[in-house]
Amino acid sequence: EHAAHDQSKCGDMALQITHPRPGAVLGGQAGVRVAFAGTKRGYVAKTGGILRVYVDYELLWERRYEPPEVGAFECVWDTTSVANGSHMLMVNLDDGYDHIGSAGVEIEVQN
Repeated sequence: EHAAHDQSKCGDMALQITHPRPGAVLGGQAGVRVAFAGTKRGYVAKTGGILRVYVDYELLWERRYEPPEVGAFECVWDTTSVANGSHMLMVNLDDGYDHIGSAGVEIEVQN
């Protein structure tokens, strides 16, 4: 589908994890929030997209977002599912047209 769309809108999406912040200490149920970090949004606002959240490269959560809810990306993570210590929290957003946005933060879990 990549070659079939308007090439002027091509570009990977810029994402940021707005919560938790890098180095945050988390325990129990922790909210994860993601936002766009720039103007490149691929086709997500038009067609929706799939947000995936990973902890230490293992899929934690996946959800399809449809317009108009795009932009309000969030989930809850039960931190008791991992051992205490440092972990990498990563997110990936795919618009279905070969445009991907990703971000990551290192956090500390203490339960």
